[in-house]
Amino acid sequence: MESRSVLRAIETEPANDRDVRGTGNSGSGRTAREPPRLSHQQLAVAQAETLASPLRSHGLAARALFAALDMFHGKPRTLSKFKVLELVARVPYQAWEQACGCRILIRCGQAALYS
Repeated sequence: MESRSVLRAIETEPANDRDVRGTGNSGSGRTAREPPRLSHQQLAVAQAETLASPLRSHGLAARALFAALDMFHGKPRTLSKFKVLELVARVPYQAWEQACGCRILIRCGQAALYS
């Protein structure tokens, strides 16, 4: 069995439309698609294709971050280096979350509660 045929079969499967809440299609227009169910052999073929595919190139900012991490924490992959990377990676999300929370309170007229 060729790996391409497995992935094409997955892409061409009919969508199993159901309501997001799992109560059947209630006409809300919001549907979720269940993941395909593959046999062990199909999973192994799909994994082999994924591992054989070329790696994605990182952007300039990511390469600069990785170079700085290597310079300050060394080239080997260690737990402390991973912890630093995770700490740095969550900063943009937390800033976005904080800004959205502020906007929600301002729109609801509760800006005094935020400060």
